[in-house]
Amino acid sequence: MAVKLAVADTSVLINLHYLGQLDSLSVFYRQVLIPGEVRVEFLKRTENRPSRENTLLALEREGLFSPCNDYSISDVDRFKINKLDRGEAEALSQLKMRGADISLIDEKRGRRVAKKEMQKVEGTALILARLHILGVLDIHRSIEVLRSEDPHIQVTDQIVQEALDMAKKERDINR
Repeated sequence: MAVKLAVADTSVLINLHYLGQLDSLSVFYRQVLIPGEVRVEFLKRTENRPSRENTLLALEREGLFSPCNDYSISDVDRFKINKLDRGEAEALSQLKMRGADISLIDEKRGRRVAKKEMQKVEGTALILARLHILGVLDIHRSIEVLRSEDPHIQVTDQIVQEALDMAKKERDINR
């Protein structure tokens, strides 16, 4: 049962939307908070914009996604000093302010700052690994699709294997 509250950064949302798996977040999280800047970044891309907007609105109506804009300006400024973009900075600030359990971030720098702040971080690879374990999708094919969509995606085979190992361990613990 999904009991965790998460705050999302843009890349996780974009990747899962591209794979048609945004609604799968409901399996793992009771709610996903979407910072204002993350929403802007997610909707900024022109390709599939109507689909993105419709999906986002539908998931908000269902209660899985919730807009959130209560961040600390001093936290955001501090995170931006660490060269985080505005969306990542808002997400990390709102994680603290809302008492969320997990930050959904893919970018290496954002993950490093979140861990330094003692925040739990999960990304696209782990979410896809969990869905793979559940038989919802093939993680290897999904990563291949994401790589073909965006050649800058840096999900190595080692990251995929680590995510699969972690997802299997979680499954075994929850049995």
